[in-house]
Amino acid sequence: MAVPPPCGGGTGFVQSNVTQNKFYCVPDMHANYFDASVECVSKTVTNFMGSLVSIDNVFENGDITALLRTLSNTPLQFFIGLHYEGAKRGWEWTNGDKQNYTNWSAGYPVQDNEANCVTLIKTTGTWTNTYCDDNNVLTFICEMIYTGTLLRTLSNTPLQFFIGLHYEGAQRGWEWTNGDKQNYTNWSAGYPVLDKEANCVTLIKTTGTWANTYCDDNRVLTFICEMIYTGS
Repeated sequence: MAVPPPCGGGTGFVQSNVTQNKFYCVPDMHANYFDASVECVSKTVTNFMGSLVSIDNVFENGDITALLRTLSNTPLQFFIGLHYEGAKRGWEWTNGDKQNYTNWSAGYPVQDNEANCVTLIKTTGTWTNTYCDDNNVLTFICEMIYTGTLLRTLSNTPLQFFIGLHYEGAQRGWEWTNGDKQNYTNWSAGYPVLDKEANCVTLIKTTGTWANTYCDDNRVLTFICEMIYTGS
C-alpha cells in the first residue's frame, strides 16, 4: 500500500494498527475546530482523503489513544471529527461516516447549545463536547484514508460498477444506501445527467469518476460491496 505525504510537522502519518487503510497524524499546530477541519481536508491528495479523525469502534479509539500517549509536550485534549448538527441530525463525523460508536466521559455530552464539537482526552481515551470557535484553540488529529486503486487490479471485469449513491428527489438529493452523509462526489464530465430515471450511480474503473444511470433490470452491472467492522 502507498503511504500518504508528510503531515506537516508533528507526528507525521502513522498507519492504524486496526484499520489498514487509515493513517493518523497530529500536526504541530493549534486551531479552532473549523480551521482544524480545513487543515486536515487540505492534506487530501490522489488516493488519500484527508479529514479530522473519525473513530468507528473501541479498537480504533484505543489505537489512537495509545498514539497520543506517546507524544510528549502535547496538551490533554485533541479535537476529533465528531460534531453536533442539531436535534434532527444529531452527532455526525466531518468525513460523512455514520456515527455508530461513542466513548463519552462521565457526565458528557453536556447540554450546552454552543458545545457542539468533540475532543478526545489522551489520558483516558474518553470524549467531551466543547466549544468550536476561537475561544477554544486546541491540537487536533487528522486522518488520511487510502482510497486505493482496487478496481484497476481486477482483470476480466467490466468498465462500470454500481456504488451505493442514489437520488432521492429534489428535497433529499443524493444519499448513500448505508446512511452516510453525502459530502463528496467525483462526477464524470457532463454528469449527473438530468434524467428522472437515472437515479443510481456507477464508478468507472479507468478514471475513478462517476456516472448516474438506470437502477432496474434494464441496467444489470457488476457492483462493489463494503463491510464495516463495528466491533463489540
